[in-house]
Amino acid sequence: MGLASAYGIVKNHAGFINVYSEIGHGSTFTIYLPASEKALKEAKKDYSEEIPRGTETVLLVDDEMTITGVIEKALILMGYKVFLASDGEKSPGGLQKKSGHDRAGYSRYDHARDQRGEDV
Repeated sequence: MGLASAYGIVKNHAGFINVYSEIGHGSTFTIYLPASEKALKEAKKDYSEEIPRGTETVLLVDDEMTITGVIEKALILMGYKVFLASDGEKSPGGLQKKSGHDRAGYSRYDHARDQRGEDV
């Protein structure tokens, strides 16, 4: 965030920024904001216990093994059965063969430029 943006945000909240700088040692920016007089609101709901679960089969396609590994572990913990493919060329029909499903729906979240969701 740029200093001008930070200054604008702090000023809009009736605060100020103190700057201390020494050549060869860097700068320290201290932000001061007024204390709020409003009472804290109690949390309405504890979301930490509500983890979505599923039983569906997911075909996960990504060429970054680090990303794939993290997402695969999370999906398995939530009850999903996961099949992996490293790219769209390797994934068509893979889910049908491995899972026994003759139809598979999909959702696509990707930034790949050379393949559309229908291609995966």
